[in-house]
Amino acid sequence: FFWFWRGSYQMDNLLIRGCFTENCERAVIIAAPDSLYFAQRISQLTRIPILDVERKIFAGGERYYRLDVESRTDLVGRDVLYIGTTHSDVAILDLYRIGSTLAELGTARRIFLVPFFGYSTMERDVKPGECVTAKTAARMFSHIPATSGNTFIFCDLHCASLRRYFDGPVTLELYAERVLLNGIREHLHTVLGADETEYPQKLIFASADLGRPIWVESFARHFGTSIALVSKARDGEKTVVRDVIGDVRGKVVAIYDDMTRSAGTIVHAADAYMSRGAVSVVAIITHLALNGPEVVQMLEESVLTKVISTDTHPSSQLPAVLASPKFEIRTVTGLYANALRQGILSAPAHAAPHASHAQAMSPGSIF
Repeated sequence: FFWFWRGSYQMDNLLIRGCFTENCERAVIIAAPDSLYFAQRISQLTRIPILDVERKIFAGGERYYRLDVESRTDLVGRDVLYIGTTHSDVAILDLYRIGSTLAELGTARRIFLVPFFGYSTMERDVKPGECVTAKTAARMFSHIPATSGNTFIFCDLHCASLRRYFDGPVTLELYAERVLLNGIREHLHTVLGADETEYPQKLIFASADLGRPIWVESFARHFGTSIALVSKARDGEKTVVRDVIGDVRGKVVAIYDDMTRSAGTIVHAADAYMSRGAVSVVAIITHLALNGPEVVQMLEESVLTKVISTDTHPSSQLPAVLASPKFEIRTVTGLYANALRQGILSAPAHAAPHASHAQAMSPGSIF
């Protein structure tokens, strides 16, 4: 069963054109349950239909998956876009199991759109015996049968070296900077006025810690401003702000961080900047990977006047986030649609492999 999504959402001024090539016409989308909203937007932009997947859990806890196809040859020679984050163990297994089944069903190419790569902060071991979970996930995905090719497309990875953990698949990284810049520029025009020549005296870009100075500098260059940093110290389980580096007095502070989960770091940094004389503080975050609704409330009650983020993580779609005027969610689906149109789907696929001869319970089942 194939279907298209129709709807509207906030879209940045990106040049988007539908996919009308033969490759796109033979492509289908499969969505992870928590990323259906993202897949629906990609479907609208590319006119690629979404293929349903039956998922259920048996009494013993085992999971069942079945692609909604009528025969084992329905997907032979077709390109399939799997769209889903890996923010949980269930999501990781969903990608691996369905990806492996797609290879067995004779698909020409499997293109995995992963806007948020989970476990990315566990990219190295700190203590003896620690599991480098990001590496184990990459190894798992690298073992999805390649046949004629697997491609993974990420967005703003927490650590660029994560791509090096993949052995075999093509890995690409998109950057949300342009999308976030459009969001912060619109907000600043409201707060500071449209004359950006005055911004160097009124605005300063900042980090929530010492970990992202290069990204902060990149944003600052667009507006000709200086930067500020926060130095932190860990006291047991708590993080304490030790010092503010840079003069924020009388200025609007725009904090950038690639990801927030508990929001403690960014809220404490905002408090520190305000205590040093900032006029107001706005947060710019790529991945709004919030631990739950209580974090939304924490951000609501903080000194932050605005939280500008993207739709890469499912928690960006929490009802409390979408209903709050403090949050502004910008979609990065246009970045993915352009990448598909301009490069990946416009290139001819390799010769399609033969359909798998393995026996399954029913067409499209994972076994």
